[in-house]
Amino acid sequence: MNENLFRPQFDTLKLSDKLWLMQTLATRYNLTFKELYAFSRWRQSCTTGLFEKGGREFVFVPGDTVILGWEGFIQGMDKANQEELADIFAEIEYEALRRNFFGKV
Repeated sequence: MNENLFRPQFDTLKLSDKLWLMQTLATRYNLTFKELYAFSRWRQSCTTGLFEKGGREFVFVPGDTVILGWEGFIQGMDKANQEELADIFAEIEYEALRRNFFGKV
């Protein structure tokens, strides 16, 4: 396994090395590599590859350790988090999920 596919190493790569790595992934998995793309959310950012296959777009997400679940859900979400999550749903144009999950925010 290529260690550069994990976030700590991936984040230290130069753009030219990320480009080469994305082109290698595209070839390996028969994807069309479109471009390097910078994503940013919650004070974190990542420049990664945007790919296409069968008319659908995909991004490469570097591997990392994640924590599943949310302890705060037992007490419920505060108003600020509800509004932020509703804005995210609106950004991705998923109005039905926003309405079903939050009602009117």
